[in-house]
Amino acid sequence: MSLLFDISPSDDHKKSRKPRPVEAEVAAPEQEPSVQAPPALLSIIGLVDKDVACLDESCASECHDIIDSDRGWWRLECRLCGTGQWIPAIDGRLGERKSAPRTGAFTFPDGRHAGKTVEEVAARRMDYVVWAAKHDRDEETRKACESWLASNPAAL
Repeated sequence: MSLLFDISPSDDHKKSRKPRPVEAEVAAPEQEPSVQAPPALLSIIGLVDKDVACLDESCASECHDIIDSDRGWWRLECRLCGTGQWIPAIDGRLGERKSAPRTGAFTFPDGRHAGKTVEEVAARRMDYVVWAAKHDRDEETRKACESWLASNPAAL
């Protein structure tokens, strides 16, 4: 059988090649897996229905939970898909907190965290609780934060 090209083995194909220099592999320092604390569970402080559409266009729900209130703004979370958004507060939707929770626990009397317990604030702003224990102008607030920190050393 005749072929167009000669395919018989020959010694010409076995040329000696210089070995390539081996590059030293740089071992990347092993990084410890990042451990993140689970997100703090936020309590629902109110509801907004039929006034605000979900930002997720595929959801388009109009049912939201109010999970935070800050300086005239509300943090909403969609009840169906969990998409969050900040909106200006709607008057008359949230009743004012007039008394402490049923446990009789200390609540902040004024400021950004007015009406919240030390535990509620610590779940989101531990740095504020530590600061308030040392520097707050209200003596009752300082004492409440100090005693909460003393009874929860693992929280630091």
